[in-house]
Amino acid sequence: TETITFTISVNDAAAAAVSDSPTTVVVTSVNDGPALAGAQSDQPVTDKTTVAPFTVFAVADIDAAQLHELTVTLDDAAKGAFTPASLTASGFSNGSIAGAYRFNGIASLAQTALRQLIFQPADNRVPAGTTETTTFTVASTDASGASASNSGTSVTSLAINDAPTLAAIP
Repeated sequence: TETITFTISVNDAAAAAVSDSPTTVVVTSVNDGPALAGAQSDQPVTDKTTVAPFTVFAVADIDAAQLHELTVTLDDAAKGAFTPASLTASGFSNGSIAGAYRFNGIASLAQTALRQLIFQPADNRVPAGTTETTTFTVASTDASGASASNSGTSVTSLAINDAPTLAAIP
């Protein structure tokens, strides 16, 4: 809260200046919640490759210095995971809930970290030639408790047929 007091004075050069009594304005700031945008759906990948699903995703907060907890959750942890190298590079950690990843920091750092995540679909989870879609929910909660959530990012993984292997028969 901030209080501002001022006095209004009028002078038309023909008469003496006239002033009102002091006017006081009380300003109370409110928390603006985070904003999430730039989700991309149905990004193609195979079960043998990786994809960066958040390359244009935006995390913003007009209260720029406010800390955020950013969480990325897969719709099913069995569908894949973020690579260990991308978790290390981004500062995300996988918590006690399978398929849930967390980052703490200001919005601009959260956005940078999110864009570094690399997803590896589970290998051979569905029959060769079929696809499986993984949907990610990104949620941000700022230090004042305001939050936003976005489930618009998804990856569609095509299962690739593995070549047969020969083994020695005893």
